[in-house]
Amino acid sequence: MTKATLSLLFIVLTQSCASTSSGSFWTNFHKNDLTKKIIAQDAYGGHKSLYWHSSTPNAFEPSKLISFANKNNWTIADTLRFKGEEVLNWKFNGKSLFPLSSTGFDPTDTIYNSQFDFFPLDIKGDITIYKFKTGWTLVDPGTAKTTDALGYVLLNNDKTEMSVYYLWGE
Repeated sequence: MTKATLSLLFIVLTQSCASTSSGSFWTNFHKNDLTKKIIAQDAYGGHKSLYWHSSTPNAFEPSKLISFANKNNWTIADTLRFKGEEVLNWKFNGKSLFPLSSTGFDPTDTIYNSQFDFFPLDIKGDITIYKFKTGWTLVDPGTAKTTDALGYVLLNNDKTEMSVYYLWGE
């Protein structure tokens, strides 16, 4: 390889790895209330699980989190609501987990998938989920089928707790 080719390859790799499109921008949202982070990524993909808690009611306003996501190239795709009784069913091996895997988010899934372990569910009770298009892709390792990697932001009813769950790549 020529020196110019190596330089170009280095620039492309460092810029793609530094991109905030992988969801890293969320760690800048209400920094003082961010209490848990699970972040893992490599050249093939990764996952993020973030949890915020505030003692102030309505600390996490939906309009502000949607605006923040939009400024970082995440676009709202859907809003879902779940009763606490439904959320309690997202329990696997005795742990409350968000049912997100390489096949997507499935709130009716009753079969344990080890990828669920990436996403501990700290919020209990009724929740609202904001589903975002992220611009990244998700690959199902069993079929190699690619789909849009969606990011999920969960809020409890009094908006004092918030979680972000995101899985992308292979």
